[in-house]
Amino acid sequence: PQPGTVAVAGAAHLGYGALAGAVAAGLLRRVTAGIGAAYGVVLWALMGMVWLPYAGWGLFGTALNPRIAVATLVLHLLYGITLGLLLDRPANTKGGRR
Repeated sequence: PQPGTVAVAGAAHLGYGALAGAVAAGLLRRVTAGIGAAYGVVLWALMGMVWLPYAGWGLFGTALNPRIAVATLVLHLLYGITLGLLLDRPANTKGGRR
């Protein structure tokens, strides 16, 4: 890939990750590391079944390299767990205590 394409793709991915995090923060009443991990798996499944085939890489990127599926799962789990740890808050924030 051309350096410009890589830069645009990287920026788009970071923006998508930020947007996905904002959606989780806005829609989910309770966010924990476990919920974040599950959210990461959902995002991974969408990526693997929609975006990678659209890009011509096959289901979960297996047309390019079968290891892509596992590598991207690990990265999405790390994203989700980190998101959950950063957003961990009580379901009702009006009480002020956990």
